[in-house]
Amino acid sequence: MTDEQRSDIANGIWLCTGCATEIDKDEIRFPVKLLLIWKEDHERLVQIQGVKTYSDFHVREELLCLQRENVELSQQLKAKDDWENRKKQYQIVKTNGGGVVLLFADNPQYEYYACPSCFEKESIQILQDQDNVAGTFQCPGCKTHFRIKPRKTQQKFATGMRNPLSRTNT
Repeated sequence: MTDEQRSDIANGIWLCTGCATEIDKDEIRFPVKLLLIWKEDHERLVQIQGVKTYSDFHVREELLCLQRENVELSQQLKAKDDWENRKKQYQIVKTNGGGVVLLFADNPQYEYYACPSCFEKESIQILQDQDNVAGTFQCPGCKTHFRIKPRKTQQKFATGMRNPLSRTNT
């Protein structure tokens, strides 16, 4: 028997995995003649119960596959809808430092910024304040820096004191 004939639906017999393994390993207890008798008996039973051919089993198997696919697609649609609803909580803003980021706008009490690059990949990465004069925030996901809140430096110096940053002190 060729591999194609062996794998053809007409050569099949419906068994659970455990029974199929046991039968395949013991040709003495389960000779081909016995398996053919089982198959014929089963086909008669199937005809009595109203299922006419193995193609009906194939249709049922296809139906089960389609039902599983339907469940998976429904879950994907729900995830997409959830993401779209979550996206509505953010707005694109240009910060005082000139950075273009996403601001969580759903609740003004909890103001934070999210990385626009990661957001495009459907990932919300909250920008972390680097606590520096430039006012940069860093994305923990892609490591991009954004100038958001530059801090003002003190520019007044007491009389007689030199500005350590000035080149014109005399």
